[in-house]
Amino acid sequence: MVDQINAYSQIKMKLNETLSGERLNDALNFVDYLHESGRTCELNENHPSAVFKLADEYSCLVMYQECNDNSMGIWFILCWRNNRDVYEHESYSIDNNLKEFAQNNIKNCFDCGGCRSQGGEPTRRSVFGKEYDNVCNDVFHFYSPEGENLKNVIKLMELQKCIIVDNNA
Repeated sequence: MVDQINAYSQIKMKLNETLSGERLNDALNFVDYLHESGRTCELNENHPSAVFKLADEYSCLVMYQECNDNSMGIWFILCWRNNRDVYEHESYSIDNNLKEFAQNNIKNCFDCGGCRSQGGEPTRRSVFGKEYDNVCNDVFHFYSPEGENLKNVIKLMELQKCIIVDNNA
């Protein structure tokens, strides 16, 4: 438990050093949500990022970086890995707006090599019943989400939590 408190403190410190303004507040609120929802945090010492897991299963990656133009910095959320399709779950109600939001934020492979370095390939995925080709290992990529978009990311993370917990029961 102490290690997790330390990991969460470190990621928050890194975010405070990198981001500012509303982006900082949004990123800190998201990290607080991840902590409160029972996800563990693994800070990457060689890259400005942290991996969050639930039941020892990858949940998401939060990346952050400064910008040279004196802006607020940027942060990203990459989520939904482990060759999982995205589907509705009986214990979590979703609406068409959330489905559309998810489908509009699918990350296509741009051949960065990340999935291949983990033994994977860009693949065909189903997102709420619609098939997509050449999808990255991390299905969704959210760039500095704020407001309603951040709320929707959290809803997707709650859906993901239901699926992970159900699959590990």
